[in-house]
Amino acid sequence: MSVKQFFLNHWYQSSPGILRLLAPLSWLVGYFAAKRFSSRQLGLVGGVPVIVIGNITVGGTGKTPLIASLIGHFQAKGLRVGVISRGYGGSLSGEEVVKVHRGHSAAEVGDEPLIHFSRGAAVFLCAQRAKAAELAARECDVILADDGLQHYPLIRTVEVCVLDGERKIGNGALLPMGPLREPESRLANCDLVVVNHGDSIQVNCSIGHEAEFTMTVAPGEWRAVNDQSLQSKPNTNVTLISGIGNPDRFEATVKSQNIAWDRHIRFGDHHAYRQTDFIDATSRIVMTEKDAVKAISIAPQSSLYITIKAELGDEFYSQLDALLSQKQQEFS
Repeated sequence: MSVKQFFLNHWYQSSPGILRLLAPLSWLVGYFAAKRFSSRQLGLVGGVPVIVIGNITVGGTGKTPLIASLIGHFQAKGLRVGVISRGYGGSLSGEEVVKVHRGHSAAEVGDEPLIHFSRGAAVFLCAQRAKAAELAARECDVILADDGLQHYPLIRTVEVCVLDGERKIGNGALLPMGPLREPESRLANCDLVVVNHGDSIQVNCSIGHEAEFTMTVAPGEWRAVNDQSLQSKPNTNVTLISGIGNPDRFEATVKSQNIAWDRHIRFGDHHAYRQTDFIDATSRIVMTEKDAVKAISIAPQSSLYITIKAELGDEFYSQLDALLSQKQQEFS
């Protein structure tokens, strides 16, 4: 068993078990989390609202499809949408702001920024997201901050926390004893909580947020990895290849399409693909969109990826729009 799997097994059970030995480190994480939170500022950036989409747990929770849905929602209202991101894993991620353009690769700017760019958003990268927001505010009507919940130098207007509906908050402990970046009480300060693929989170401190919504992630289109052209759903067994935060969710998506797989080759989140990663595939390859943007030029010609879309009720968007209107008046 790998070290990572060892921690995951203990994080997502009812109690930390042997990880209680790490309690002093978790106490330090809590101390510094509270200290950082005390610097949180609410408001607008250059008169433009900033919606932070983040989580309080480590690992994938479904932020990317939610952001894609929000991009579409605001574009339909005629607004220019900007996305700011750290650009995790990209060689251009640093202290200077980089605006993503068509010539950038995932190796340069990261996987998620390319996905957001493909949806028609203006995407700005910087390790200091506050600097990226200032530049985005000059040409956008609304800014979405990808994974910026704990980035407190960034002024925010609305906070949306996304939780995995199956894993929820795990054993409820802070890192490294548990999966939490911040204590569960942080949910009380978020405006909206979105539970991805599951029932209500049922934690004692969640009553402070405005509303809680459930989200499902549904399969979308099948496309070729190499040129993004539309393809038909495969009718034979496939090989799954992924490097994402929650690979089990990918398997569930493929299974929902009544597709069987020979094996699932798993890499770590934000994996940088090489041609040798595909050698062990025993059948046609299927990837996530997040993986595909990093394998465009090296995946076998027949490789496919499946897009996904977030499904939320109209009430979520109505609540978000109302919050934005209210807070824009308050901060103007």
